[in-house]
Amino acid sequence: MRKQSYSVTLRNEYILKRIKDIKADHPFWGYRRVWAYLRYIDGLIVNKKVYTG
Repeated sequence: MRKQSYSVTLRNEYILKRIKDIKADHPFWGYRRVWAYLRYIDGLIVNKKVYTG
C-alpha cells in the first residue's frame, strides 16, 4: 500500500472530524444525508465511500 501525501492526510482528517460533528448533531442521519450535507452545505467534494459509519 502506498503512503498518502501529507496534504491528503490532513484533508481526510478534516473530513472525518466534520463527519463526526455532523453525526453528533444529527445521530439518525445516514451516509447519504451526511454526504449531501458535506457536498451542498459545506461545499466539500467527497466520495460517498469516505463515510463508513
